Amino acid sequence: MDNFYTKTKCDCCGGSLDSGRIMSMYSNECICMKCKSEEMKKSDYEDAVKKDSEGHVGKQKFRCCICGKERVIVNLSKPLKSFFELNIII
Repeated sequence: MDNFYTKTKCDCCGGSLDSGRIMSMYSNECICMKCKSEEMKKSDYEDAVKKDSEGHVGKQKFRCCICGKERVIVNLSKPLKSFFELNIII
């Protein structure tokens, strides 16, 4: 089961998720709203949004905009042709 809703700390900065949480556009990390605000300021943010909506498959390297650590994310998603293709992992 995915722990997105049960996490208490931001995967990026380690801060509290009490004020909200969202998935990063650059990775599958659960981030706080402060980190999301910083993420949206990046020059390549619009490209990340586009890639996320297209469902790029493969490995991606990215540098965290808050902590500066380089990370590798494996993206297994693909664009959906319909809502009924959505896979739910339990």
